[in-house]
Amino acid sequence: MNNEFNAEAIKSRYSIYEILSKYGVPVNRNKMVVCPFHQDKNASMKIYDNNTFHCFGCGADGDIIDFVKKMENCDFIRAMEIITNSTYEPYVPKAEVVKKKEAKNPQAIKSFIMNCYINMSKCDYFYKRGLTKETQQRFHLGYDEKHKSVVIPYSDDLTYYQSRNIETKAFYKPNVDVAGTEPLFNQQALTKDGYVFIVESPICAMSIMQYGYNAIALCGVQGWKKLPTVEINDKCRFVLCLDNDFEGNKCRDNICKAFPDKCIVYNVAGDCKDPNELLMKDEEKFKKNLNLINTLINKVYYGGN
Repeated sequence: MNNEFNAEAIKSRYSIYEILSKYGVPVNRNKMVVCPFHQDKNASMKIYDNNTFHCFGCGADGDIIDFVKKMENCDFIRAMEIITNSTYEPYVPKAEVVKKKEAKNPQAIKSFIMNCYINMSKCDYFYKRGLTKETQQRFHLGYDEKHKSVVIPYSDDLTYYQSRNIETKAFYKPNVDVAGTEPLFNQQALTKDGYVFIVESPICAMSIMQYGYNAIALCGVQGWKKLPTVEINDKCRFVLCLDNDFEGNKCRDNICKAFPDKCIVYNVAGDCKDPNELLMKDEEKFKKNLNLINTLINKVYYGGN
């Protein structure tokens, strides 16, 4: 009885889009995904707003618990533990050698981003997330009116972006064959001297950069695996501010193991889930926490008192 009660509570609390995001499964505009349960060359799995899924290729279907059971090859109880992050060892797909792909038509991507940028004033999403008009202009943030999605470019060259539907909260990233391999958000910051905040989402990175600090976003906890493959300045140091949850802590530990001489851990978010949540809740406390990092950096990296 308790298991049934817990299952219903879990299914009502967690969104299937959240579960898909944790496993790095992008949802397209038609709410279809490439099925992770068979060799799917097309997006054969349909995602429904009632927190269920169905694959028209292999027949897999069910709710969020069924999805996790299949992904983790585990039982019902274990799947509920994983969803609620209790004693959770995250799913890690088998390592694959992925060749970096370049965008086939970067000009088309730039044009799309700039068209969305022109429509920025038609949506107040970024204002609600605590980002000023100047920050929105700086990062060329935009609004895709047709698909009711906000658009976040990854760099000044406007060759890659992610979007998020403001109604379903689903994320979308362009196909690798169109846009090339996904980079890190503001990846070029790693090539400079000094310290850089590492966070999970672009919105958190922009929240920090809004107040004069440098930051990159991994764009998902699995993004840390890209760090060893990109150019990093020898004098660049990491300030790790991952989300305050199990996956964030695990990601932080992985980065510390991979770069033991570059990392310090600093919880900018306090009791909040992530830096942007604190910015929305209490801007003054957020700024105060950011300012305190200078003392910590001086002490840890430069031997200050």
